[in-house]
Amino acid sequence: GWGGRVKLKICSWVISGNFFPSFHFVFGGKHEDLQWYTIDLLAQRHTHVADGIDICAEFLAAECDLWGECPRHHTTLPYHWQLRRRVPTPTGTNLWESLPEAAQEGLERLYCDPERDTIEMHFQIRVDLNTLTTDDVVYDRMRRLSVGRSIERITEFSTVWKIYWKDDLCWREYDELVSRQLEATLVSGHAEARFTLREHSYLVNYQEMFQQNVLVGTRRKIARRPVFQSPVLLLPLLKYVRSSCPLGPSLFPLTWLPMGPCQDFLQVAVGTADRAFRTVYSLFHKTMPETKAVIVDIFRIQNPFLWEKYTRKKEYMGRRLSLAERLTNERHLFHGTSPEAALAICKHNFDPRVSGKHATAYGQGSYFARRSNYSHGYARPDAASGLRCMFLAKVLVGRHAQGRPAFRRPPPFDPCDPASDLFDSCVDSTPDPQIFVVFDGDQCYPYFLIRYRLLDNTLVV
Repeated sequence: GWGGRVKLKICSWVISGNFFPSFHFVFGGKHEDLQWYTIDLLAQRHTHVADGIDICAEFLAAECDLWGECPRHHTTLPYHWQLRRRVPTPTGTNLWESLPEAAQEGLERLYCDPERDTIEMHFQIRVDLNTLTTDDVVYDRMRRLSVGRSIERITEFSTVWKIYWKDDLCWREYDELVSRQLEATLVSGHAEARFTLREHSYLVNYQEMFQQNVLVGTRRKIARRPVFQSPVLLLPLLKYVRSSCPLGPSLFPLTWLPMGPCQDFLQVAVGTADRAFRTVYSLFHKTMPETKAVIVDIFRIQNPFLWEKYTRKKEYMGRRLSLAERLTNERHLFHGTSPEAALAICKHNFDPRVSGKHATAYGQGSYFARRSNYSHGYARPDAASGLRCMFLAKVLVGRHAQGRPAFRRPPPFDPCDPASDLFDSCVDSTPDPQIFVVFDGDQCYPYFLIRYRLLDNTLVV
């Protein structure tokens, strides 16, 4: 590991040489099948004391036939964090203890961000990320296990490293050509490397972690961090995970669950093994980095009344749109809101009548954005938990026009004709719209509710 110093506070958890709590996935099989499957999976997991051993990519792909005899590590993810006990056993072995499964993703997520120097848990441990050593009385070292990456053999589980340099403001990634050159010299065991960029020559020192301009002597910090691999996006590759296939009534999406006649709406938690979870996850994190925010849960919103209104509106609009316009009519857009308002939206839908509460730059309607980081600005955190709410909504944008603050409806095609058809929505910029405003509640549906929180330097396990 490379970087600054990291401060760990580990809470009270019982660990042994191979601590592997069970994963929680949604399976389509019987409970007994799941129970035996989990037992079988747990029996295969193990790590080894020796350094320099890779995680078994075949195990992750359910292709390892060696079971507990495999000389490589068997872990649930292609990365795994451990702490080493300072005091050896009577046989002279220093035992490595795995962090709890719940902490693995969180620590990896924070470690992948070069902006972060420290993290905190309960009872303090300080770890130097340059040497992965600690001055704690119980633990003396930390290590990160990973799937090996070599020219001869690279798998989808192999760690991809990025090398950064720090300017006066933030960490910046090296150009791809320079990064490959530095990575090659590092893997080859060199203590230093030299490269030329834009007619400037630089020296890189891997021991002291700096880049130096050879001519003027200016030094910059450097860091090497892995590219974060989310367990959510890894699920299709982890062959021991099977997706569920819930059934629903034919008039509504097949993923919907049955509802009672008195239920206005239903929030259904989406399992991490479901394709929908991965899709929403990817869209959200496209502009909200995984190293800055973490999704706590995703709910599919089932509201039959709102769904019927939306589908009727979609059918009506489709009759007067061209084929090309129909293909771009329905968008999946983000809408940030408060936790209190989220429940009302699930029941009553987005209400254009209260749009002026936050912004009316492009009209007095309901606002939706292509980028989740824009909608994040309107997702106020819960005072107690810090959780934020954001919808991924279905929105019928149709034909759109440039928005204006005074608009209470889309403008007409022909301003001189009182009976002229209207545009369907307003946007911030007609050449490349990022924000859409609709004035009719039938043109949107609260498809998925995302609950998330921002990451800080505290890791709770």
